[in-house]
Amino acid sequence: MIVSFSPAIQNLLSQLSSAKLSSLLPVEVLVLKNLSEQKFLLQIKGQELEVSTPKPLVVGEKYLASLTHDTQSNTLFLKHFHKLPLKIEQALYSIEEVVRHFKHSSKEAVTQLHAQLLSSLSNAASKEEFNFFTQLLLGLNQEFVSLPFRYSEGFGLLQYKKRKRQGKQSQDEVQFYAHLKHLGPIEGVVGLKDDEVYVHMSVLFEESLTLLQGYADEFSFKSTLVIRLKEEITPLFSLSDKILDINI
Repeated sequence: MIVSFSPAIQNLLSQLSSAKLSSLLPVEVLVLKNLSEQKFLLQIKGQELEVSTPKPLVVGEKYLASLTHDTQSNTLFLKHFHKLPLKIEQALYSIEEVVRHFKHSSKEAVTQLHAQLLSSLSNAASKEEFNFFTQLLLGLNQEFVSLPFRYSEGFGLLQYKKRKRQGKQSQDEVQFYAHLKHLGPIEGVVGLKDDEVYVHMSVLFEESLTLLQGYADEFSFKSTLVIRLKEEITPLFSLSDKILDINI
């Protein structure tokens, strides 16, 4: 997806001048208008830009996109649009509450979460809140745990589900999806083999891959950590009030 150089882009570049555009992390994009079949009016950092893309975008929705700049042609490139899986007001938990969730046994953590969601559902102040809590409970009833959370840099979503592996010596894995403002979507599995934790994950953005690889040595499971790029990443359970969409 290419955006030709214009005064609006010049303003955008000045706002982003604190970082090298070739290594920018994903930026948030708001779709303002559908101009034609493959052309959209987007808002990026307060600037309105026309972008041509074959990927269907939904007017009014927010996405993360990778943004780079070709200095020779003064052109911005946007790629890998990923729809934000929730709105900021839907971030129910603090990051500290998410950490506490994982300090309990799996069964206890899910039982507590189920009770909390039932209470929130009964006290929902609007139709939107009621629909959102209903979706969280529907997912939980199918063993998909969704934890929408907020933190100092923004908000995110963590989803997971246990996945049984085949074979007598195989142990169950935990399949997960995560979305963070500065990394975008991440999916993968966590498991145990020969008493050693292994993590295989996929990311959508090259910038996110580079950043995570740079921190790999700080992880205790670095020897069994695999990170790769993937063209499309979607939530395990779509928190939509219109349709139930599950990916396994």
